[in-house]
Amino acid sequence: MYRSHLTSCIVTLVLVMACHLNAQAILEELLRDDFDRYNSQTWGTAPVGAEIVFRNQLNQTNGSIRMNPRAGGCYIISDEMFREASMEFEVKVNSLSTDSTNFYYFGFHNTQPWTRDLLWLVVQDSSIKLQARENGGAFFEQQIGNIPFDRWVKFVISRKGKQVVVEMDGRAVLDLKRPEFSDSPMSAFFGANTISGSKRADLQVDSVQVNGDPALQAAALRETRLISEEEKVIASRSQSVSGGDWEVVMHDGEIRLSNPEASYAFSLLEGIQWSAVDRREGDGSVPAISPGTACPLYVLRAGDQNLDSRDFPLEEVSVSPGKPRFEVVQYDPTSGLSTRFEAELRDDSSLGLSLEVTNRSGVEQVLQTTFPVLQNIEIDGKLDNLNYFFPWRGGLLGTVASSLATEYGGLGWMQVMAVFNSEARSGIFFYPEDATGTTKGLMLKKAFPGSEDRVNFSEVLYPEEMPSINLAPSSGMGMAVYYKRQALQPGGAIAFPTTRLKAYDGDWREPLDEYVAWTREWYRPVKVPRWFKESYTFLNQHPQSYYDNEKDEYIGARALVGSEHVVQWAFWESLKVPHVGPNYNGHPEYQPGDFVPSIHRGGLATFNAEIAAYRAKGTRFVPYINYRFCLRASEVGTQHTDWAAIRKPGGDYIWSPWPEENLNMCFYDQDKWAAFIASTTQRLVRDTGMSGIYLDELPLQHACFNPAHRHLQNGSPTSKQDMAESLTMVRDAMKAADPQAVLWTEHVGSDYMSQFIDGSWTQTYCRAFPFTEKYFDANRLVYFRFLFPSVKLAEWGSSERHINRYFFNGMGWDFGTGDRALSRVLGNILKANSDAIQTMTPEPLVPTSHPGLLANRFDAPGKIVYTLYNVHDQGITAFISEPAPFEGHYVELVDDVEISPDGTGQMQLTMAPETVKAVVLLRNILEVSQTGGKVVVSVPEEFASSELLVYADVDDSHLLSSKGIAMSLNDGSAEFTVEQTFDFHPRRLIIKLQEDGYLQDQRVLVISPAG
Repeated sequence: MYRSHLTSCIVTLVLVMACHLNAQAILEELLRDDFDRYNSQTWGTAPVGAEIVFRNQLNQTNGSIRMNPRAGGCYIISDEMFREASMEFEVKVNSLSTDSTNFYYFGFHNTQPWTRDLLWLVVQDSSIKLQARENGGAFFEQQIGNIPFDRWVKFVISRKGKQVVVEMDGRAVLDLKRPEFSDSPMSAFFGANTISGSKRADLQVDSVQVNGDPALQAAALRETRLISEEEKVIASRSQSVSGGDWEVVMHDGEIRLSNPEASYAFSLLEGIQWSAVDRREGDGSVPAISPGTACPLYVLRAGDQNLDSRDFPLEEVSVSPGKPRFEVVQYDPTSGLSTRFEAELRDDSSLGLSLEVTNRSGVEQVLQTTFPVLQNIEIDGKLDNLNYFFPWRGGLLGTVASSLATEYGGLGWMQVMAVFNSEARSGIFFYPEDATGTTKGLMLKKAFPGSEDRVNFSEVLYPEEMPSINLAPSSGMGMAVYYKRQALQPGGAIAFPTTRLKAYDGDWREPLDEYVAWTREWYRPVKVPRWFKESYTFLNQHPQSYYDNEKDEYIGARALVGSEHVVQWAFWESLKVPHVGPNYNGHPEYQPGDFVPSIHRGGLATFNAEIAAYRAKGTRFVPYINYRFCLRASEVGTQHTDWAAIRKPGGDYIWSPWPEENLNMCFYDQDKWAAFIASTTQRLVRDTGMSGIYLDELPLQHACFNPAHRHLQNGSPTSKQDMAESLTMVRDAMKAADPQAVLWTEHVGSDYMSQFIDGSWTQTYCRAFPFTEKYFDANRLVYFRFLFPSVKLAEWGSSERHINRYFFNGMGWDFGTGDRALSRVLGNILKANSDAIQTMTPEPLVPTSHPGLLANRFDAPGKIVYTLYNVHDQGITAFISEPAPFEGHYVELVDDVEISPDGTGQMQLTMAPETVKAVVLLRNILEVSQTGGKVVVSVPEEFASSELLVYADVDDSHLLSSKGIAMSLNDGSAEFTVEQTFDFHPRRLIIKLQEDGYLQDQRVLVISPAG
């Protein structure tokens, strides 16, 4: 986690480009990135060494991208390509050379081949030149001026055919037509190069905007296909089948499946496309998609050809006898591709949608498939009330105009997407019924007429796989699932997972509940050790926090105060023979590969002593290892370069941005690096007493094209099955050394992959993604935590509502951010009530008496814990609405206050804005009485061996120096005198009964005044 997540954010911004699916026009703005809003494009090449910085430190919302390479180039290039377009941008050059060692590039460029087509401005020293070339031909260069140093400059480059106009700060500096000016589609390109010398190139870029005529771009709008007479005959047939409460009717070019709860219709007038998706209620219905819509079911890309379900002529349509099911076979003679689409109405009113593609041509075809596609969603015709759920990381629930994309198996942890109308209580959801963990892309867009997206964000490992589909060309919503490219041999067929789609009655709960119910048919998670599930505060430390270089000694454990449940170290390792070469990516204390405790800090002996010191204070030690990083100079790196991953076919073991001395290893083959990591983690757990390993970046499935690796020989640069086996091998190896050891990762990757790990960081709301807290945090929920409670989750990184949110969710958090004193209190409350908090059936958002009061419920036998959150902008007095399921009493645990009925008999709790509380319903176990200065506590016989603790005024059980007094229970009772027990006269006593570390009952006794 040491590396900057800002850089990863830059890489993953997305542009959803021109539409192949709908003949409606798209906006003329083709690309926009202000580098402070998540509303833009995928930059196809990772910006090596780039970072987001603020243009003005007094205004920390106005960002820019800074490229400052130590040596070589650092650039960004858009995935999308533009022909006739105008590009407007601002740049600031922070470093100019006088010996041509710094270069900068702004404009249009094709990187494959490198300089075959280009049209850009080049800054050499302070001179600006326009350079151009078409198709590798003659080279054109013309100087147009000089660039000022350390000042923002606005440029406009306009292309129309062979005509180019360049403006600088509003002044035209070039207007020229030349044969060397390429009119081919080219990507937007910005770069900075440091050739040699001590002065590094330093470029900032902001406000990139490309406008143009979309009809002239690489992606053209679809034209209506002419329908053959044979198709007209097929589509015009009439047929009906019914049974019980369902019917299938084919008539007038439409086929409809319906029952009393739902109706789904498909048009056959041009191929096949959606016609209607309705939820029925009584005699009426609630439409989910706009009437008269023109929306395809699927999109296929074969080579450079895009085809959707309307482009495939009908070959056969059949309705199944006795079943609510139909099948459509289509064939496109131009591409030689044939499709078989099936739809079946199920007993629960959902649809099962299936697609198979066959290559009937005589040549291999590389196929990229998007299925299903659903556009023009406007439930009940009210776009303002349209909410959506998108399964990025922990899950996003919002209403804002947006364009979102992620990958299941990467940063999308579930497969379900949903849209619902909050007022009409109607929605539509779908998910592939794929229990194999196969990586697939997920896309969702919501658009209002004439407005731009508030959030346009993608986080994908494989941006080249994203289809150019505009899911909401003008307004409304769209959702789609896409699959990675597959080679299809002549005569071969690909069957895609059946998708379950449903028009339903409800809000966000129904689709998530139904998705989880489906996963329980195959989901088999590991058994997570109790100590780990009951850890909530995670202290991440770097060397400056745990080692004193001046005194040459570890200092981490002695600084512990209490309630630091897990400590995680970075940069703790060195090589067996200390490395004296260049720093590992600029970190001199980081030497991965041999994974031995730092030799210059005393090696294994001092390392083990520090771990023992942590354990003595109740803190577990789970250090950081990146599962890929390895120095070439290490023992394993020297002997097994062949274990390294190759990023691109025919490429090198170097994986940008790491320097040449480092390898990035492959984690798929179990007989190579994965086996080494397994034996290494087993050795570390066995020899040091650490409680497990945090393997960073797992289980992201980076592609590896090393021809020596089994997974590639089996035909795939990635392998979910090999990743799962490697995870299991590492976890099993550690558990052989210590059955209580855990495997902790940076990401879940998918619910499928979560079956093989103990826990993971999540970063849904961390500071790297400010849009999530702004637009997607109304419920303050991390949805995955409630849907898959067997996985231990903790949030990494600070945010405005950091500690409050994760306490409310009953999950862990990064202890090093925010108010540590509050973290200690809240973490201790969760730990003492983990018997409820770690229930496998947590219930989010139970009813309360005020809309601004959110409440989650966590049950245990004879105990219910509610975490409460006041999201109202004012203080409120409110409470949980559901009745107590057993006789007991309520205690608020943050302030240790018993809650009694008010004058109306209602339970009430007053909370300030943006605060959290914990209310627990406890059985009436403790009986407490006071006579004078004498206090008597008694419990039923079955609790006579329980632990009784008494705190004066303040519950400080979260501290190692806690002043809580343990009382002995004799025959189920304890007696003590306040003045003899405490050296002062407290105002109240907080009396707790605990069993096996869990709170069983608590009473708060107000002490009578002294004398």
